[in-house]
Amino acid sequence: MHGGAYVGGDKRDCKDYLTMLSAQAKIIIVNVNYALAPDISHPVPVRQLNEAVAAIKKSQYPIDWDNIYLGGDSAGAQIASEYLISLTNKKLQKTNQLSPVLKNVQIKKFISLSGLLEPDKFAEIDDSISGFLFEQSGWAYFGYKNFSNRSEVKNLSLSKHSKELHQEFFFTDGNQKTFTMQMNTTAEALKRDNLSVTKISYDESKLGHEYQFDFNNPEAEKTFKELVGFIDK
Repeated sequence: MHGGAYVGGDKRDCKDYLTMLSAQAKIIIVNVNYALAPDISHPVPVRQLNEAVAAIKKSQYPIDWDNIYLGGDSAGAQIASEYLISLTNKKLQKTNQLSPVLKNVQIKKFISLSGLLEPDKFAEIDDSISGFLFEQSGWAYFGYKNFSNRSEVKNLSLSKHSKELHQEFFFTDGNQKTFTMQMNTTAEALKRDNLSVTKISYDESKLGHEYQFDFNNPEAEKTFKELVGFIDK
């Protein structure tokens, strides 16, 4: 699921990256578009992910449906993680009016690239301008100006559902103007519940949001190799 703060982005933005990942990791990658806020609001993209899976299951792609990886970039990681949570959370299924076509046991790994993992903390980053823009995007998507205080948004944090999960997790993010703190908090919470977590981060260089797509940075190339290794493991 692509990024774009719920209000922008397109699956074409990460097509080259995913094509290269598919070739090197030797996996089928399905790249999904979804409707954008403010034309729609939460949880429409989560439902659309479920609809995409249903459509793909009717296709002739040679997919091993007992060995599925799920993930996304930035806000797309939040949409993907919410879908993952919904596979075992009946209350969330009811709230989102969602009947998942996948089962939790079919999802083996989860991948977050600069992911929004605590959506109530969307605007809590080390840059006031980006924070303001993210706050407006969260308002457009969740439908509440004070979305960060809403219990239903807080409950979408991946870390709050670690006891319901069994997957292996891959997290990476930059270290400025992005969701570094969320990544660290989530990774530690999952580890405490004995889940397998691979976290790739760097302190030596200044790396911004979605650094992983810029192969002018040696860190991006290293992360890509780590991600291929995680998939191959």
